[in-house]
Amino acid sequence: MTHPDETLASLGESAVLRRIFPRLPDAASALLGPGDDAAVVAAPDGRFVVTTDTLVHGPDFRMAWSSPYQLGWKAAASNLADVAAMGARPTALVVALVAPTATGVHWLEGLADGLREGCAALAPGCGVVGGDLSVSERLTIAVTAFGDLEGRPPVLRSGARAGDVVAVCGELGLAARGLELLFARGVDAAGAPDAVAAASLRPAFDRELDAQLAPSPPIGAGVRAALGGATAMMDVSDGLALDGRRLAEASGVVLDLSSEAVGSPLALTGGEDHALLATFPADAALPSGFSPIGRVLVGTPSLHVDGRPFDPRGGWDPYADWTAGSADPVPSPPRDPAPSPHGRGGVRPGDRHPLPRNAGDLVRLVRSRRGSGPFPDEISCISGSTCAVGGTEVLYRPSSVVRRPPSVVHIRRPSSLLGSPPRSGAEMQEILASRVYRPKCWQEVGEDLLHF
Repeated sequence: MTHPDETLASLGESAVLRRIFPRLPDAASALLGPGDDAAVVAAPDGRFVVTTDTLVHGPDFRMAWSSPYQLGWKAAASNLADVAAMGARPTALVVALVAPTATGVHWLEGLADGLREGCAALAPGCGVVGGDLSVSERLTIAVTAFGDLEGRPPVLRSGARAGDVVAVCGELGLAARGLELLFARGVDAAGAPDAVAAASLRPAFDRELDAQLAPSPPIGAGVRAALGGATAMMDVSDGLALDGRRLAEASGVVLDLSSEAVGSPLALTGGEDHALLATFPADAALPSGFSPIGRVLVGTPSLHVDGRPFDPRGGWDPYADWTAGSADPVPSPPRDPAPSPHGRGGVRPGDRHPLPRNAGDLVRLVRSRRGSGPFPDEISCISGSTCAVGGTEVLYRPSSVVRRPPSVVHIRRPSSLLGSPPRSGAEMQEILASRVYRPKCWQEVGEDLLHF
């Protein structure tokens, strides 16, 4: 029985592994499992499919919202889906965990349980054959998955042909809706992810939250698609629009999707669905679970919706969308500092939003986007219209922002300001030193975060 005070540091690596190994799922293909320097896995086909995916605390999950069991399940599911997208059957996982020394052993046991149950439910016979443990202040889970093609050719992104039917297996938009709910209502008064607030969303939003926190991709559909003649296939993890465009570019074709068949804007642009997007010959019967959502056309490789080019990116790009906001990785207690609604399916650079209504709202906004770059370490609300930023008072009203001494928010590369746009943050500060700046909205500019 695990004592609640036991941590990775108090037990040490060898003792921790002895506690974890019995909880991990066995792999039917393993000739030699965990315990040696490397595992030995059977490859009857003479080839194997291999993929890897990483979950990092902050951009990929929040401890206040995800239990260790859910994280184990999601780590398995996201990798199993990539194997399935190649038309292969998942056979084995290798799992590496980087965690703070204060992490409780009970937390790691929960992660192992999630891995075991996720494999059993989604890909029976697939198991964990090895891995690694290391230490860092940022909790990171890295999984490598292997799969068996069973004599079939792999289904690539590059095989779609003009005249093919575009089809999808899995529910689109549900995971993104779950993320929206968490950022909107799973937070405390200061806007930080909160376990109690997130729990209050259940049972009303069980499906949305489960799709985000512990997804169940249609893993078996990958083999069915391959046997059914799929010409191209991929996992929809970053959003249907973004991934659909990737498939179109790889195949050198136009993917024309039907908005009615897709269902909603969120289904088109939301991320982390882990559905399977595939193309099939027009005369082929779609395998069970697949529904038609469009067609493949001749033309410059691109994504169309209802016959028209769809130019918005429409999906998650970690380098463009993650603001590097602070996130405490220590799993106990399960709570985060300030959130970034930038998570997959969240706010994106270039979006324009109404001004905060008062100084308190401004504090929450700045905290939610604060990273290691342009924003100060400290920002607090003094009154309804005054903030303290790094020890300097900032007077804020919805119609003006004034900082004493001069300079307001740290701004880089602003692109749509009143008057002639300044060319740098320094020029912006000079403008603010000379007069009150009256913003109309706030906007995100890449990883440089905000300008007003």
